[in-house]
Amino acid sequence: MASPNIYSTGVGGSTGDELATVSPLYTSGNIWYVYSVTGSDAASPRGKERIRPLATLSQAYTNASAGDTIVCLSGHMETLTSAQALAKAGITLVGEGTGSNRPKFIRGADINLFTVSAAGVTLANLYFPSSTVSTTNNRIQVSSTDFVMRNCYHECGTLDGGAALLLGTGSNRAQVTSTTFVSTSASASSQPSQGFVVSPTFSDLWMDTVIFDGGSSGWSQPYAFEIADALTRLRAKNIDLLNDSDVTIATGTSGYLHIRNKSGSARVVWAA
Repeated sequence: MASPNIYSTGVGGSTGDELATVSPLYTSGNIWYVYSVTGSDAASPRGKERIRPLATLSQAYTNASAGDTIVCLSGHMETLTSAQALAKAGITLVGEGTGSNRPKFIRGADINLFTVSAAGVTLANLYFPSSTVSTTNNRIQVSSTDFVMRNCYHECGTLDGGAALLLGTGSNRAQVTSTTFVSTSASASSQPSQGFVVSPTFSDLWMDTVIFDGGSSGWSQPYAFEIADALTRLRAKNIDLLNDSDVTIATGTSGYLHIRNKSGSARVVWAA
């Protein structure tokens, strides 16, 4: 087995995901840096040094191997017009920065923004603004095991006719933590569809500190969070249902759901 790469001062970040700020960091893979403001995809080799980042996630993913980490620096912003596949096992995509300075990925075409089809993919500390084109596709569509999403922020706007996150066939052992889904539409006649959907049947979903916020308009489905088919072992705690954000859970689902806060007429429908 090859020796690990040792980053004695970590990846160099001061704020953002835990992997961006801890030190030292030992990793079996490589770290790739991405920053749209000063990065370049033209020069090679590039991307392995913080001071010489790549410009796009697409190039970083092309360069990366299974198990590598891609770090998007604070202030990075991309509008994607074709789906970004995440089909290499164990790829970790993390963002630096806090709040609205987290790396932003905007959907600029009628596409799934990210398609996750490899085991062990992690998305952490990323910001997803409302789509700029009308679409019924899901923003992030997962069809693989051991997916992790932590500390991400999803704006769901007028043009978002699909779910912000869909866990589909094969998404066993998924984790969604410290993540927000918020409706940003100003009108009840043009609501976004949904925040988070689980369909079809799979097993093991962990959720902790997840916020669903209907804003001033709510959700069109009308469920902000939907488990559409029987899920084996739901473990969800510290869930906020704000401003009429409803939940529906399919017959045959096992496990538990803890609602920490709720407002408006938020309801939970758990079929017998």
